[in-house]
Amino acid sequence: MRRVFLKKRTLLLFCIIAVALNMRLPITAIPPLIPALQSTLGLAGSTVGWLTTIPLLAFAVASPIITQLSKRLGIEQTILIFLVALVAGSFLRILPSTSMLFGGTILIGIGIACANVLLPAFIKKHFPKNPTAGITVYSTSMILVASLGTAFSGSLIAVMPLKNVMFILALLAVISLIGWLPAFINRTTEKIAAPGRMLQSEKSSSVWKNKVAWFITFFFGIQSLLYYSLMTWIPSIYHAFSYSSVEVNTLATIFQFGSLPCSFFVPTIASHKKGLKAICIFLIFGFVGGLLLTILPLHSFALSCIAVALIGVASGTAFNLSVVFFTQKAANARETAAISGMAQSAGYLLAATGPIVFGAFHGMMEAWQPVLILAVILAAILVTLSFVIKNTPVEHSDEIL
Repeated sequence: MRRVFLKKRTLLLFCIIAVALNMRLPITAIPPLIPALQSTLGLAGSTVGWLTTIPLLAFAVASPIITQLSKRLGIEQTILIFLVALVAGSFLRILPSTSMLFGGTILIGIGIACANVLLPAFIKKHFPKNPTAGITVYSTSMILVASLGTAFSGSLIAVMPLKNVMFILALLAVISLIGWLPAFINRTTEKIAAPGRMLQSEKSSSVWKNKVAWFITFFFGIQSLLYYSLMTWIPSIYHAFSYSSVEVNTLATIFQFGSLPCSFFVPTIASHKKGLKAICIFLIFGFVGGLLLTILPLHSFALSCIAVALIGVASGTAFNLSVVFFTQKAANARETAAISGMAQSAGYLLAATGPIVFGAFHGMMEAWQPVLILAVILAAILVTLSFVIKNTPVEHSDEIL
């Protein structure tokens, strides 16, 4: 009996990994391909920026719809349907057409949005007492492949045509679809709360009235805003500090890989009694410390490596902490999906403004230091929210859940 349980657990973890492969890769693989896209399709610089913004907007718009569908179809079938959209969008991007590029990007954003919302609920459903293993493989796979994808897409575009690189990315989307099939075939019936609804003992009320859900939503939104804004502008910031292209690329890579260790230690530490407090304290040193090192006029390559490493680790910590909050502050998979859907709908809408606001603020101030000070202020708010969420008990009442 135990052997059967372990086999099922391993199979479910494999399915989680398969989906997580494409939860950031289709976005993070694009920046190195931008010159080739501009050359092939004649895209303007301002137009190319939408290739990052569109998925974030898709996350925001699609999240409530996904929760509604999962109420009717269940987690596994809903994810399967949206993985088909992800595959379709990936193949559309191969075609040498601007409309197909952006149409495919919309479908990819919608497909990723489903995994963003429902994978935490899937983990809560199948690992209700100890979701640590599920959260760890989910975030590790996502971050590792996203980081490697950025490096490999840059290497591949140097030796092969753009359409071949896009085809390889599409094949990886197919792998996610095939890898999810065992979860779909062996699915069990458990429907999800409607968007903005949470269920408890067959009674429902709006998640939008739940103060814990609001705290988590703002936390998720600010951490996403900081991640995508810094990912977008760190190369430009360090170019402005007179670093070479090789040094800038190294710093950007360190920032991306900095998130990877968090996939292991955050879910594990958070499961201990005082673990959440330790993680919240680390966010202060990571975000605020790393950003202050960047602001101070002490620029050396060694210090900059330490700074981006701290910021990268803090970004990964904040994201993984968000997923932990999704599962720890909910009673079951349905409530996890409701909180996750709310947080990602409103949160990604907030995050989508980040790169644009940071860029506009830099243009207005004609310097990066004020932008980094803004990031420090946002990081301070993020840290404050982490302590508030940690210390706020889960509300299970007829009025709230």
